[in-house]
Amino acid sequence: MKEKAAASPSKNSGDNIISQRSGGSATVREVFSVPKGGGHVKLCLKNHSDHPVKVSLTHIDSNKLYIESLVIAPHDTVTWNSNDQGFSDGLRSGDYIL
Repeated sequence: MKEKAAASPSKNSGDNIISQRSGGSATVREVFSVPKGGGHVKLCLKNHSDHPVKVSLTHIDSNKLYIESLVIAPHDTVTWNSNDQGFSDGLRSGDYIL
C-alpha cells in the first residue's frame, strides 16, 4: 500500500516559485500556468529523499510532454531550462502538470 503524500505547496506569485514536498512512496502533482508571452521556463528540482525520483512535465491542453521521466538522484538538484532543451521559442502558454 502506498503512503499518501504529505505535501504542502507554497507559491510566491512575484517570483513564480512553487515549492512542493512529499514523504513516503508518493506521486505528487503540481499544476502551474505559463502566461502568453512568458514561455521561457526554468525549473530547479531538488530531491530531498534517499531514493531517486522521476519527474515529468506535460502541457495539459495539448498533452505535449516536455520532460519525460527525468531521474533526479537522491539529494541532488537538477536545473531544467526550456532554452537549453531545444525549446528556443519557449513553452506554449497554458496549464502544465509537473
